Order: sequence, then structure tokens, then C-alpha cells
Amino acid sequence: MSEELDLENLVTFRLSRLSDTLERAASVAYGRDHELNLTAWRTLVILNGYEPTTVQDISRRSRIDKGWISRSVARLESRGLLARMPNGNDNRSVLLSLTDEGRRLVARIAPLSKQRHESLLSVLDESEREKFMRALDLIQRRVDQMMVEDEAGLAEWE
Repeated sequence: MSEELDLENLVTFRLSRLSDTLERAASVAYGRDHELNLTAWRTLVILNGYEPTTVQDISRRSRIDKGWISRSVARLESRGLLARMPNGNDNRSVLLSLTDEGRRLVARIAPLSKQRHESLLSVLDESEREKFMRALDLIQRRVDQMMVEDEAGLAEWE
């Protein structure tokens, strides 16, 4: 007889639950005053650091589905927060950049984002913070490796 699976102690379940809770809390914080969900905020922040860039690059950097990013980009563009321009390197995509209004919005929200970050980590001392961030990096690298292994296994079945 196999052991019963304790869902609430699985790392994937706990991280998913935490991620969902953090996303809902951020959507409340950014949505209330700025009408942004977390995907839109992440899109703006990535653009702020890497513009001009493409939907594909934003998706890769954020690890958010390209479709979600595309919908977010459309809403941000309709609000005048970002602009599209032709991509001279690839006619199949466009380059995205923040507008002046988009830059001003990022500048207004960034302190709130930093404050929320510090508040979340305030329950940890400096040593715990370093270990926590290192643990997140290690888990991310391992899941990336697992995905490569799983994809290789799928290819063998085809």
C-alpha cells in the first residue's frame, strides 16, 4: 500500500498557494489606486528596464504566458502607458516601449512595490533572507532542469 499524499506539505502546493495569495494582494494594492493587475505591473517594470523589447522577451523574463502578456500589453497600450513600433530585426513582432505616462506611473508605484517587498521579508533576519533567496534560486534552477528532463522524456515517446 502506498503512502498517502499530503498535499499541504508539497513544495509545489505551498509555493503555488503563496504565489496566488501574493498575486491577489498585489492586485488589490496596485489595482485600487492604479488599475493594474500584477501581470501589467510586471510588464511595465520589465519594459522600464529592458525597453524596447518584445512580448516574447517579456514573457521569457517574467515566465508569464505570452497570451497573458499580449492581453496586458493591449490594455496598457489603450491606457497610453506603452507604445508599439516596428521591429526591424523581426517583421513578425513589434517592439514595445514605455510612454512618458508609463514612466511616470512606474516611478509612482516603484516605492510601493519596494515597500511591499521589504514588508514581506521583514519577518526574516538578514541571514534568513539570504538563505531564503538562495533557496528560491536553487529551487528555480532545479525546476528548470526538471523541465528540460521532462521535455526530453516526452521527445522519446514521440
